[in-house]
Amino acid sequence: MISRSSRVLFEAKTHSVNESRRADPRNGVCLNSLYDKAFDRGLVTFSDDLKVVISPVLRAQSPSQFHQWALLDIEGASLNLPARFAPDPISLAFHREHVFQSA
Repeated sequence: MISRSSRVLFEAKTHSVNESRRADPRNGVCLNSLYDKAFDRGLVTFSDDLKVVISPVLRAQSPSQFHQWALLDIEGASLNLPARFAPDPISLAFHREHVFQSA
């Protein structure tokens, strides 16, 4: 499986992310390509206790069997934390408030 590092804070969204914050390993989560895209589009986020939260936007649609299995059925699963540089809780809260499609 190929993994990507998804930045939690985006320059386009915040206009205040400086170079050091953009390179900060705590401003990221390691996700595969599917979850990386879903995270960037606000369809997936993580709760304060690092559990997967799925956007109601996905639930409102008639999901295919693949989307049910790959996205909807993972809700509540825990993020596997790295040995170092756990995701920054403030950045994840920002993602939930400003990127995640909560309605």
